[in-house]
Amino acid sequence: MSRTSKYRTAPLPVETVPRGVPYIIGNEFAERFSFYGMKGILVVFMTQYLLRSSGELDLMSDETATAWYHLFTSAVYFTPLLGALLADIFLGKYMTIISLSLVYCLGHFMLAIDDTRFGLALGLGLIALGAGGIKPCVSAHVGDQFGSRNKYRIPAIFGWFYISINIGAFISNLLTPWLLNNPDYGPQWAFGVPGGLMLLATWVFWLGRWKFVHIQPGGAAFVKETLSREGLTALGKLSLIYVFVAVFWALFDQTGSTWVIQARSMDRTVFGYTLFEAQFQAANPLLILILVPIFTAVVYPSINRIIRLTPVRKIAIGMFITVLAFAVPAVIETNITGGRAVKASSQAARRTSDGDWSPWNMIDGEPDGSGWATGRLSGDGSSAEDGLGNAVIQLRERRAWTISGIEINPYVRGVMDADDDAGEGDTPLPDTDRFAREVTVFAGDSPTGPWNEVAQLSLEQADRFQRVSFDPVEAAYVKLRIDSNWGGNHAAVGRFRVIAAAESPPANAAASAALVWPDVAGIGYKPSIFWQLLAYILITAAEVMISITCLEFSYTQAPRAMKSFVMSFYMLSISFGNLLVAGVNFFIRNEDKTSKLAGASYYWFFTALMLVTAMGFLVVAKFYRERTYIQEDAS
Repeated sequence: MSRTSKYRTAPLPVETVPRGVPYIIGNEFAERFSFYGMKGILVVFMTQYLLRSSGELDLMSDETATAWYHLFTSAVYFTPLLGALLADIFLGKYMTIISLSLVYCLGHFMLAIDDTRFGLALGLGLIALGAGGIKPCVSAHVGDQFGSRNKYRIPAIFGWFYISINIGAFISNLLTPWLLNNPDYGPQWAFGVPGGLMLLATWVFWLGRWKFVHIQPGGAAFVKETLSREGLTALGKLSLIYVFVAVFWALFDQTGSTWVIQARSMDRTVFGYTLFEAQFQAANPLLILILVPIFTAVVYPSINRIIRLTPVRKIAIGMFITVLAFAVPAVIETNITGGRAVKASSQAARRTSDGDWSPWNMIDGEPDGSGWATGRLSGDGSSAEDGLGNAVIQLRERRAWTISGIEINPYVRGVMDADDDAGEGDTPLPDTDRFAREVTVFAGDSPTGPWNEVAQLSLEQADRFQRVSFDPVEAAYVKLRIDSNWGGNHAAVGRFRVIAAAESPPANAAASAALVWPDVAGIGYKPSIFWQLLAYILITAAEVMISITCLEFSYTQAPRAMKSFVMSFYMLSISFGNLLVAGVNFFIRNEDKTSKLAGASYYWFFTALMLVTAMGFLVVAKFYRERTYIQEDAS
């Protein structure tokens, strides 16, 4: 025992599992329950429950909520730098964990009692300080319990450590969304229960104080070792890996934001029970519990027979799996958002950075009315051979559908200015005079025709969808031609939906008009949530190969006095990854509340980014050289 501490300060020279480990794992279970239970409902809370002090709703848009969610997550993984400095220089890991856990509890308490933006900001700020501050200390504290004789148990214990995290996360991801959506409980209970579990986590950790190895803070020795050639070399080598790992976290942590938002538009019925959108996040911790033993006992030994599976090679493989994982929601989003407009005669409500027109909101668009308009008409408004203007729609999945109708909403905002649509004597016309009046509908197999006329639709001057039905016909593309408008120099269409008949229509399909899927061809449909399960299987497999490996690798590659500090550098990779997502979401949001990366293009952007990152990391994996540091045994 050390003369300067009442606690044991070095590992015992034993081969068994250290006695303090069960207390750390129990603490981690309760703490992760509290964190993931709170974090899992944040996007739903911000977009559906957030209030003003007057009690009125004060909701955020999906993009804004996603951005703030990732800013909070970034802060949670930035403050570990503060916690690591406190632990490694001044307080030691144990006192740092106990002190900041109390701050953590206070943050949960603020979220439970205040549903406003002030309560949200204060509560999340305290949680970011508390949760982030203890993060590098807890995982490093696990490694501190081991000496040279039982260090071979470290990989297995870190696996169990990660399993405890995910048992807590699994239970909380099912419970807290149910509490939030249950009118008998609501946000107070949904945030209060995780707060209670954090208090329990703090108590369990305190109970283990006499069982733990308490590595003393390094003080000046920490600064000396950190600034030494050995310390700077270790930081530099690991930081290079963390830069690449940051991109993985940018994608992975969207399981709690964009994947939750996507789940709203999916069929969430599982074995007769309809899940809340946030509950499906429980798939990740459940899969961790399944995959960790499988990877440890089967996958890793099998790969080792082919190539030597070093930690950096595990990380590299995990990155390529992440590419596949994020491609799945991209495909799902393509199906949800439906077809796309591939051609329009003139202009749209907003333009892309290269000046081209932006088609996304034309099909199943947002209520802002974004759409398209013709070019300036001739003075007498006469129709050209191809009408006053036309648009071509590619149906979903790029294949032919049996379609039986179309709905058009002529209302459009922002396509042209009022003075650009003036009538005789430059007298401004009402907005509704811009609306298309007569539209002819064509069906075809390619975007250039030939076209088969299937219907004509006379539109009213109204902001609503107006439908025309026709005999079922097979088509992969639909063309709309504006034949007349209500006045002025332009004709405009806001949004449209293609109606698909039953996928396998009976012989008397025309008489079976009720068998339509109004959400299939043009406006997307609701894929089963089990498609997201495929994405979760892939992203969780990647997490096993990257996250668990990085936890162990960061500890073993850190010099002895720098364990917590190096762990905080690893946490910074998570912070920067989430900061990247927040920055992207703030950047892509237009003033008219539309997005520069709408629909599946958002997911494809991150998929491509991950692919480039994974290919770059192959170079790092080839040249990285390991050096392991383990705490010395007590004499």
